[in-house]
Amino acid sequence: MVKVTAIKNVETNFGHGLLIDIHGHAHPEHLIEIGYVLPDETLSLPTPQINENPDIYSGSSIRSLYTRKSNNIQFADLLYGQTTSFGGRLQSHGYATVPSHIHKYLFKDTKYFHGGYCVQKLPRILRVGNKEKRSTFILALSECIAWFLKEYYG
Repeated sequence: MVKVTAIKNVETNFGHGLLIDIHGHAHPEHLIEIGYVLPDETLSLPTPQINENPDIYSGSSIRSLYTRKSNNIQFADLLYGQTTSFGGRLQSHGYATVPSHIHKYLFKDTKYFHGGYCVQKLPRILRVGNKEKRSTFILALSECIAWFLKEYYG
């Protein structure tokens, strides 16, 4: 309910916005999992197929962003481009992230949280037991969020 109210408030006051919902997970791969409401099977498709199939972007949680920016960027670049995606930016800070240019998708039969609206899952090591790693990650995540907002939300 709080998310719905927040979303409506942002839409009313700004027209569009970015919602990030962060969770922990215990998947053995220890990747940051960015869920765009796209299953791993979709992420594993060839890039041209991802870019050319409107059902893919229209079913994702970043469909509105892509619709606004589609004249300047391919959908796959928003998903896992090295310099154009949220995952690529986190990966450039040294945090293994899926989807990104390094990890476009996970192997078959690997657990992947594909998200609800716009969901990220943090590996356990970044949530508990290591303040230094958590502090470093928070700085990197903050930079990525600021960059993403500036790049795509003006």
